[in-house]
Amino acid sequence: MKTQKQQQQQNQPHKNKNNKKDGTSPPSSTNENYKLKSFLLIILTSIIIRLVLFYQGFDHLFSNRNEIATPLTSFKRLIEGIHLRELGLSPYAGSVYHQPPLVLLLFLPILKMNEFIQFNITSSQLFFVLVDCLIAVSLREITKSVSKVLPNEMKPLSKDSILPNLTAALYLFNPFTLFTCVGMSTIILTNLAIVLSLYFSLKGKLFLSVFSVSMSAYLGIYPIILIFPVAFILKQHYFPDVNSKPVADNQLSYEQSQNISNLLKKSEKPMVLLFYFRISILFFFSISSLFYLSYTFLNSWEFLEKSYKFTFLVEDLTPNIGLFWYYFIEVFDHFRNLFLFIFQYHVFIYTIPLAIRLKHHPLFYFWTLCAIIATFKSYPALGDTALHISLLPLLYEPLKGVKYSFIVIVVAIFVTVLAPILWQMWIIQGTGNANFYYTINLVFTISQVLLIIDALSVLLKLDYVNKMNEKQLREQSLGQQSNDTVEDNKKTN
Repeated sequence: MKTQKQQQQQNQPHKNKNNKKDGTSPPSSTNENYKLKSFLLIILTSIIIRLVLFYQGFDHLFSNRNEIATPLTSFKRLIEGIHLRELGLSPYAGSVYHQPPLVLLLFLPILKMNEFIQFNITSSQLFFVLVDCLIAVSLREITKSVSKVLPNEMKPLSKDSILPNLTAALYLFNPFTLFTCVGMSTIILTNLAIVLSLYFSLKGKLFLSVFSVSMSAYLGIYPIILIFPVAFILKQHYFPDVNSKPVADNQLSYEQSQNISNLLKKSEKPMVLLFYFRISILFFFSISSLFYLSYTFLNSWEFLEKSYKFTFLVEDLTPNIGLFWYYFIEVFDHFRNLFLFIFQYHVFIYTIPLAIRLKHHPLFYFWTLCAIIATFKSYPALGDTALHISLLPLLYEPLKGVKYSFIVIVVAIFVTVLAPILWQMWIIQGTGNANFYYTINLVFTISQVLLIIDALSVLLKLDYVNKMNEKQLREQSLGQQSNDTVEDNKKTN
């Protein structure tokens, strides 16, 4: 006689076969399908919102806002450069266009297709919408990959996790992102290159990730410092044991295991340095190729002065949400070079110290540099802030302990509402002055700095606590083993 358990075990395979015949899918695939449908709904909703805003003519409003369009990202200035090019003149002849030449080359065919789009939606507007969607798709894939490549920065995601879709939604429905897209600010191209550099580095694509960083540096100079965190992430694919924790052996003390780990790191150090040298050569080759393509397109090196020198010397003092314009309006000419050096090197000076301290946290390092660029670059816009805000879900572990998140959120809302009002009072009505508007910029800058410092302090505290806990557990296990050995010797005697 067969027991009831044996009969159930025999019937179970038949049930599984019947399930396959019936076409029922396992729960994991059902969850994946549900999350994919949710993501497609997010994408579709964001596209509809953007197209409606374009149809209602909000692009004319947002493209004129100095918080959205700067001399380096204005779409109207881009059109002016294209018109000058079509007339056979240099696009930089009118001192209006200051973007790199390849941006012209990209938009020349797009603008020629404007007549084929219906419902008052131009091809250029549709292009900006598609770029936004591409960034959202990349952010979703990045969220899926972080825990696999950088397990010390993000815990493995559960099958039911909504974090990938949440990251994409935070980007697509962020008001700063909407303003940037509808205002047709070309900062969106720089953001795409930055996001792709992170995506390809997490996938282990050496050339594509380095080329993406080169493209972002070509478009905006400041993202050149992102080559450091990208190199650290790529190292995880080629040398995964270099940044590993101390060797786990219960018969070794913490100091002994630490020494063994250090010896392993020293043995691989020449290969790691060679790997970094390879990345630097590839980066130099990529950026040089972009410069050469620009030269062949214009048959002139004029763009180096009109685009990059223009950025460093801050020649256009049109007010924006940054810190430069007010200081250089007020400063005496003989102090200008001093303050120019101080303000510009402020973006780059943190790169090496942060690289030394955050080399085991390359994703957090990447976000920190993005936030620093958005805060201290010469011509910042809301699109820069939108990018580093969209990366925050990837850092939910250290961000759990931040103290000033409420203040940062309130200040962001406060600035978004008051900045246009104070601009109206200053420029249009003449009832205010530059101090009103610049004060709002200072508050906005302080809020971003506060977020960076708060998140960094939490991460360093977590690192210290984890290190102490690991050392304590290892010493406890070693002490327990020694006690067991003493007891065994007593029993033997």
